[in-house]
Formats: sequence, structure tokens, C-alpha cells
Amino acid sequence: MGLQVFVKDLRYGLKKGISEKTAQKWMKHMGYCWKKTPKGQYINGHEQYDVVYYRQTEFLPAMSALEHCTCSWILTHLDQLGPLPQNRIIVVWFHNESMFYANNRRNLIWCDPNLKATPQPKGEGPPLMAADFVPQDYGWLCSHDGKRSAQVLFKAGKGRKGYFTNKNILAHAKIAMDILETNYPDEEHIFVFDNATTHRKQADNALSACCMPKSSSSLDWPNFGCSVDSVNADGHPFLETKQVRKQDWIPMRDTVIPGTDTVQHLYFPHNHPSLPGQFKGMAVLLEEQWFFINAYCCSLTGPQAAWAAKKYKWHHQLPDSILDKLE
Repeated sequence: MGLQVFVKDLRYGLKKGISEKTAQKWMKHMGYCWKKTPKGQYINGHEQYDVVYYRQTEFLPAMSALEHCTCSWILTHLDQLGPLPQNRIIVVWFHNESMFYANNRRNLIWCDPNLKATPQPKGEGPPLMAADFVPQDYGWLCSHDGKRSAQVLFKAGKGRKGYFTNKNILAHAKIAMDILETNYPDEEHIFVFDNATTHRKQADNALSACCMPKSSSSLDWPNFGCSVDSVNADGHPFLETKQVRKQDWIPMRDTVIPGTDTVQHLYFPHNHPSLPGQFKGMAVLLEEQWFFINAYCCSLTGPQAAWAAKKYKWHHQLPDSILDKLE
């Protein structure tokens, strides 16, 4: 209908519109054809600047450095190995994840000519994810006797087991390492994961200045810390609703004074007179670090700096007589 309006009103100025059949004939005459819109390649961000930079400066040089220790295959005879490396052989295992849907079937089949059409289920159906490790040297990772396999079948989805999180990645890697240690002890093994969220994963209680308050946490407000998913005995997350996971609070881990081995606690002790167990805040943490820097400038050791911190109540500047008191 759009082409008919264009021809009538804009291009040729016809007083009377043309039929749809005439428009179709002219489209074929001009070389056009009627078909479904072609689908391009799936865009997955592989050409983003940060991804390209990591691939060119980190991943490819690292893989190139391993070539002299990996097995090579003769291209004309893929069943034959090339010259074996002189050092211990390194096997690179690539982590693979594939998603399969219950209603994802073939449209072309061999069937009886009298086969009648049957109603088809709506949508793709529930997904099933298969995760495994595969190298260029062997097939899918399994033991020599075939009794143990690294393959994991995961029922993904909001109403099922959730999604394959970083905890599942760690558990899967542990299964693979157990098989490799038992069945392939004479080789070195490297795992390669193609997953951006896995690369950025940190410990649940890792240090982070994001949203960290300047002042100490009050007893009347929630204590600053880290939020983690609450899980049941099977390791599956608790769901408050169908789409919201229950969160648990855990304290952020301690840090170390820069340039020293002295542990710095981020929370007040539980016997603190006014703020027991509360987060100290960025201001207090920086004050403690600056005091220790001044203490080490006075040539104090770690235990001596801790003693001076307690004696002088975390003052920024230590007296000149501090060394005489320690003798």
C-alpha cells in the first residue's frame, strides 16, 4: 500500500492509484523479490574498543607464548601430530556453553506422505544449558574410563535454577581440575573462559570504594558492607519474588596499610563504646593510614607502630621522643 501511494502522489503524479498486482509486477521487473528480511550476524560486542584492546595486547600474546609448548596438528593429515614440544606439554581447555530449547526442532523431516499436521507448542520452550571443556588435543573432558565427565546440564531460567553464575563457573572448574589431576597428571593445563562477567568477578567481600560512606555507620542506619545472594542447601538462590533474589549482608574484608604488613580493620571492634561492629568510614580509615605512614617515617616496625597508634590515640604526628620511649 505504501508503494501505491508513493507512485500516485509523489513520483508520477497519477490521478488514479494503481492496483497491488501492478505494483508487484513492476517490483519484479525492477529486480526486486519478495522474501523475509535477511538476518545479519549476531552482535556480541567483540569489536568494542576495550574488547579489541584486551584481545590484541593480552590474550593473543599470551596464547602465542604458549605455542612452543602445545601440540600442533598437520593440516593435510589432521590425524597426525606435528613435532612434539621439548618442554612439558601444555593443553589449553576452552570452556563451552551451549543453550538448547525444548521446542527447537528441525522443520524438514522424512515422513509418511499421509502424515497429518499436529499442533505445535508456542514459543521456544524451557531452555537447557550444556557446559563442558574441550581442547584441540582431546575430545570433551572426561576420565580415561569414561565414568567421570565434566559436562554439566543446567536448567536455566527465572522459574527454574536461575542462571549459570560465577559460583557455578568455579564449581565447574573444580570438577574439571579433579579429573585432570587424576587422569592427566603429566601435562600442564590452562582453562580459557569466554565470559565477560567471569573476567570481572571479584570475591563477595572484596574491597571497593563504590558507595563507601565518608563517616562512620550509625547504629540507627544499615551498616555498610557487601550484599550477596542468599542460597539454600543445594546452592540455589532464594527468591523473594519470581524476579527478585534475597540478599544477605556480609562485612567487607580487612585491608593492609600500604607498604607494610599491618592489617587495617574496616570495622570497629565489637567492644567499642559507641559504635560496636560498625563501619569506620573513609575519613577514619584515611586517618589511620596516614598515621601509620608517619610512624614508619620514624623508622618504627609494625608492632611498634601499632603500639604508638594505641598510646597516642591515632594522632597524625608522632612526637620526636617516640624512639626514646621504645628503647
